[in-house]
Order: sequence, then structure tokens, then C-alpha cells
Amino acid sequence: VNISDALIDNTSARFANYRLSKRLIEDVTISLAALYKGELRINCIAPGPVIPSSSDMDFFDRMRNLCPDKKLPTTDDVCYTLENLIRDQDITGEVVTVDCGISATLRH
Repeated sequence: VNISDALIDNTSARFANYRLSKRLIEDVTISLAALYKGELRINCIAPGPVIPSSSDMDFFDRMRNLCPDKKLPTTDDVCYTLENLIRDQDITGEVVTVDCGISATLRH
């Protein structure tokens, strides 16, 4: 299971290298799942903002306000998704977004 980022489609030159590397992780996940179908299951989790640093509190507050329930994902949410991907033998080649609806809100 690879880890990406739910917000990589946010256009920001400030984090261009980071965004490109996370996009590559998602593309590699899908390609390898197709290549190794039946042999390996390969998936990716794309969490939203989970653990704030003291310098990013404004960003986390803005993201929280985009969530329908006004709550951000937790490490427990990400771990729950990981457990489900490990248990479910039928899921492969998927990028599972865990962001409490932030990416859906940003698309509309």
C-alpha cells in the first residue's frame, strides 16, 4: 500500500516536486496493479491533512471549513482504510482518498 496525498491536484508552485512525486506514486500503483494482477494487490491511500504542524494551523483551519462535517481525517481514519485494503482480497489498483470530503468540495 502506497501513500499519496488527497490534495495533489491543488495547483501550487510551492510544492511542485512533492505533488509530482505523489502523482507518480498513484500512477505507479495503478500500473503495477495491472502488471501483477492475480499475483500481488497494490493500492494507494491518499489522505487529506491529518497531522498539523504548529506553522500550518491556518491551512488546517481552512481545510476543516471545507469539510462537510467540519472535521479533518485522523490517523485512525487512515489506519482503518489500510486495514480494509489489507483484508479485502478483491481490491487492487485503487487510490483511496481519506479526506472527509475536502477534495470533492474543491472540485466544485
